Amino acid sequence: MHPRVVSSQYLLSGLSYCGKCGAAIVGCKAKLGKYLYYECDTHYKKGSDGCIGIRVGKDRLEGFVLDWIKQNILTEENLVDLIRLVNE
Repeated sequence: MHPRVVSSQYLLSGLSYCGKCGAAIVGCKAKLGKYLYYECDTHYKKGSDGCIGIRVGKDRLEGFVLDWIKQNILTEENLVDLIRLVNE
């Protein structure tokens, strides 16, 4: 979904899903917005009866995803190939 459509402070909004039940992973706040995290939407709405999904800190999950992208997609070889394709 285009970023202009989804106005969110959560980078992975609309892009991640629970590995247990397949529901969307949604951004949540705790302690009056002091703590930000991601949680399975089913677990958020129905508790552990709906899904055993866990909460993951926003910075921790987003950092993991960004590091994975840097190491596996934004490699020097891939960037060189991309530049070559653009120049062609």
